[in-house]
Amino acid sequence: LDMLLYGAKTIWEKEDEKRINAYDRENITKEVLSGQGLLEELVKKGGYRASACMYLIRRKMVRDNNLLFMEKILHEDELFTPIALMKAQRAAYRNWLIYRRYVREGSITTSNNAPQRLKSLAIVIYKLIQFIKTEEKNTDDMEEVWKIISDHIRFFLGQTLYIQEMDNELEAYREEITRLVREQHIKLGIKFRCYLVYLHLRKVFI
Repeated sequence: LDMLLYGAKTIWEKEDEKRINAYDRENITKEVLSGQGLLEELVKKGGYRASACMYLIRRKMVRDNNLLFMEKILHEDELFTPIALMKAQRAAYRNWLIYRRYVREGSITTSNNAPQRLKSLAIVIYKLIQFIKTEEKNTDDMEEVWKIISDHIRFFLGQTLYIQEMDNELEAYREEITRLVREQHIKLGIKFRCYLVYLHLRKVFI
């Protein structure tokens, strides 16, 4: 195998914050598939998780494909994991709850550092689209990656609605994201189409 993915158990710091364990995915096939095939299976069944703590990866595959985590951004596994799966020839998932995810206040995912998180996510979105463009495969074969990108864009645009004052860098990222959406015809739903119209009109009236 090039990649072996597995599950996790969530441990909550506060008992009253317990939620459904999103890392227990019994509905995923146990067959050995191509990395792309497994990515498709995970995305279609709502079981895709980017966390690099929840898979083993063959070192030779990492070296042969020059796979590296991007430095100086948050959530770098959101970029690394889908590309690694697209490169893997043989991959499998087992619903072994090996990893223990401890949810606490002040972590990267729970702390209030929205601007930095969104800037990192904008870079992830751009790099994933760049990956699709540079691959020799037909874009239609990248449907699962496009779905992941669309989810990232929905989150990015949705979160920017709640930021009162945006610095120039984040504002530039938002403008670039909207340009990419128009250029790539990424389907985001009526809410976000309206939001894109709003951003366009904002340039006219402000």
